[in-house]
Amino acid sequence: MTTKSPKTKIARLKEWFAALRSGKYKQGTGMLCYADAGGHLHYCCIGVACEVYAKYHPKEKWEINQSNANMTFCGEDAVFPQKVAKWFGFTVVNPVIGQTGHAVIQATSANDSHCLTFKEIADMGEKYLLEQ
Repeated sequence: MTTKSPKTKIARLKEWFAALRSGKYKQGTGMLCYADAGGHLHYCCIGVACEVYAKYHPKEKWEINQSNANMTFCGEDAVFPQKVAKWFGFTVVNPVIGQTGHAVIQATSANDSHCLTFKEIADMGEKYLLEQ
């Protein structure tokens, strides 16, 4: 049975931020999702968003990219798959989720370059995307 999808962009973003804070996902960098040598999965913040999307779209599954052994979701391994981005209300695959001074921060750079924790990414996203 499919779980009913949140109807609004705001509800979907709130669920993503809650998932980031949940402690359920081990944080990784560089890819949406990958398994370490012990088989433990690591996610970037967008990979967690894919997990939220998959909860409401059970036909969408993670697949192993045979060329590099990374996990792909809807054909992507490093940025939002377009249909997932659209479901969350984004028009680009690497959306801006925050700002420091005059510089905007995209989701991948918050996770990979700025090395923010999932909680910090959720806090930044809420402030920037929900409180504007």
